[in-house]
Amino acid sequence: MVTYDPKEEKTGGGVRPPGDYYARIKSAEKKKSASAGNTMVELNLELEDGWRVYDRLVFTPGSLFRVHNFCDAVGLDFDSGTFDEEALPGTRVHVRLAIEKSVGFPDKNKVVEYLPITVTSVREVVDGELQDDEVPFTLLLPLALSIAAMGMLA
Repeated sequence: MVTYDPKEEKTGGGVRPPGDYYARIKSAEKKKSASAGNTMVELNLELEDGWRVYDRLVFTPGSLFRVHNFCDAVGLDFDSGTFDEEALPGTRVHVRLAIEKSVGFPDKNKVVEYLPITVTSVREVVDGELQDDEVPFTLLLPLALSIAAMGMLA
């Protein structure tokens, strides 16, 4: 017998509206695609409201543009030719979601783009409000230091 608390039921539909969201990578697992056996990394993303979205980065020549987009957004070196999925859990990401419709299946959210953490986050970095793992350090620290040195943050 399964027990549950009916008060914990989440409402609000099966998808989030299209738009830009902040999320945290809960897990990243290297797998093989079932259809062609291609290497991929399956990402489990948790939006700020607790909603889960799943994405797959596939490592084939025709799909590497998505890996490149992901690397650029989180501050990883795409040109290195290596991808350490084990280092990704806990990473904060900024995603653009759309709604994917499939005949015979319910609608679901789809990540269509990974975006850099916005420049408005620089103030938070300079003021020390975020933990070290909250933003792509390699992207924002030089910018934050430059802005601070120019006296633009009061």
